[in-house]
Amino acid sequence: EVHGITNKDVAHKPSFKAIARQVHKFIRGCDIVGYNVKSFDIRLLENEFRRARIEFSTEGLHIIDVKDIYHFHEQRTLSDAVRFYCNSKHDQAHSALDDACATWRVLQAQVEKYALPPSVEELSEWMEKARPSKYVDSGHWFSTRDGKVIFAKGKYNGLPLSRVAKQDDDYLGWILGLDDVPTDTKKAIKLALR
Repeated sequence: EVHGITNKDVAHKPSFKAIARQVHKFIRGCDIVGYNVKSFDIRLLENEFRRARIEFSTEGLHIIDVKDIYHFHEQRTLSDAVRFYCNSKHDQAHSALDDACATWRVLQAQVEKYALPPSVEELSEWMEKARPSKYVDSGHWFSTRDGKVIFAKGKYNGLPLSRVAKQDDDYLGWILGLDDVPTDTKKAIKLALR
């Protein structure tokens, strides 16, 4: 209903598992740019690669989420971003290729409009400093308060992660074992356990 892709459209297409190694080889070591890529696309890839039993990590990669830049300045959808930055319509919203092309056009316009750093590395650093989100991770398990990482949900909601790491490392182990926990959430937990 969202993307207009029917079962008939994909009836003769391979499953992700069947092409997972090829996809992994293609994107391995690549920086990732997308619209809402942190909350959706990366989590989807992590889960699909896990199901295919292929190790996938974004550690060491630069992640540019065009939505973060947009929401920092304007706070709207990709279609609104295309209209605002590119002065055109985005009629094929939720089509993967059209969304990717629209995202690229919006990013180019944002870099120009806001005089943002032109390189991926510099833009990634700028985003880390400008990030408006209170959450430390894309799984929204943690936020910050008074410079400390605290639980934003679960039975230790409001308590510092460092304290829980000392008092109940089994609970953190349980979170690490959950299927839908994103890489950056796991990274924060592993850091606390060290």
